[in-house]
Parts: sequence; structure tokens; C-alpha cells
Amino acid sequence: MQPKDRILVALDTRKIEDLVMYAKTLGPYVGGFKIGLECLLSIGLKPALNAMRGYGPATENIFVDAKIHDIPNTMAGAVRAVSEFPQVKFVNVHASAGTAGMRAAAEAKGRMKLLAVTVLTSMSPEDAAPIYGNASPMRAGTDIPMTALKFMLMAKESGCDGVVCSPKEVERLRMNLPQEKTDTEFAFVTPGVRPKWSAKNDQERVTTPAEAVKNGSTYLVIGRPILAPPEKVGSPVAAAMLIAEEIAEALRA
Repeated sequence: MQPKDRILVALDTRKIEDLVMYAKTLGPYVGGFKIGLECLLSIGLKPALNAMRGYGPATENIFVDAKIHDIPNTMAGAVRAVSEFPQVKFVNVHASAGTAGMRAAAEAKGRMKLLAVTVLTSMSPEDAAPIYGNASPMRAGTDIPMTALKFMLMAKESGCDGVVCSPKEVERLRMNLPQEKTDTEFAFVTPGVRPKWSAKNDQERVTTPAEAVKNGSTYLVIGRPILAPPEKVGSPVAAAMLIAEEIAEALRA
């Protein structure tokens, strides 16, 4: 992959004209686009894909960030419905849905890559504790890396093609892929990536693009630092190019 191919721009918008604008302007400078729940529920998957289509290779590399979590039959049906669109290369489910749900989704994914969400990057250890760990106020927090590792192993066993995790956890996860099952194509897709010149926003467990790549991230999901960069950076295109340069330098190091 070229450095820019690792960048998936997060398009969380309710405006179809925004999808078209960013597809036109950013398409040559990034690897693909992520369509989030806000877009899926307001515009719809089919209209969104149709609006973006034809603006270069990046618009044929769509990550549908549906975060599917339901009973196995429903998860399989939802994934199968998404697989009907050839532009979609990735779709995700929540690993916390369990191995039966992930396995059903994997059997329905067709040519797509199925990703399993581990622990949301907006969560701190204290946020995660009542959900994944000890909820006692006397023992606030939980070991998020261990939780992410557990979910990765479940996802791998269930037939998923990769995980969505914090870039802070990637190195540990890569090191702990079962040796007999290690697959160089198993993808680590990481939101929570923030260049030094951008704001943290609502993310908790973040790294820079360079750190994410050095840790072993395959694809970097980046939204606001590209779509709304600080004035000193300039346009979204300038921001995307800066990030691609940072990735290239990290890969050369």
C-alpha cells in the first residue's frame, strides 16, 4: 500500500452534498472513506454510495461503520445486505456480540472484510469498567488492553478479517495473534488517531499517525483532523497530505 492508502476518512454527516464534496476533493489523496451511523440513518447506505460513486478509487473502498450487535441471525442478515454493494470493502460488528454472532456474520460477508470492534476509543478505563470489568467503585477501571486482546482472539477464531481498536493497543494485539493462525492480512483498523497539530476531541486512547503505523496499524480512521483542520494547516487536502507524509516517514524509519 501507498501511505495515503492507509487513510480512511470518517464521513459522519447528514448532508449528501458533503459526501459528494469530500469524495471529489479528497478522493485522490486518501485510501477510502468510512460512513458512520449518522450518515447511514439519515441518508441511507444506497443513496450515500450512489452519491459518492465515480470519484476515484477511494470511493470504491468504503468502510460501513455499522457496529452491528444483535442475535446471530440478524447480524448475518445485516452483513449480507451490506455485501450487495460492491463499493463496500469493510463492515464491522461488535465483538461483544459473541462468537456465535461474529461467526454468523463472517459466513455472510462474501467478498467484504469483516471487522470486529473491541473497545471504543472514546472509553477510558473508568468508562469501560462497568461494561467489561469490575464495576465496584472501590476498584475503578479495567484492563482495556486485556479486554481488547480477548475480543481479538474471539474475532480471529470466529472468522473475522480484522479488528477495530485503539492504536495504543495494536502492538500488543499483533504480538499475541496465535502463531499457528497468524495471518499477515489480518487488519488492525484504528480510529483515535490525532496528529500533533490537531485537537483530541472526544477520543481518549489516541496516538499520532506515525505512532499508530509504528505500532502496527493497517488502516487509520481519521475524521475531524482532516475535515476541519486548524487554520495553520489549511484545507482538508493539505491535512490529508500532511498525514500521508507523516505515515511515509514512519514507514521509512
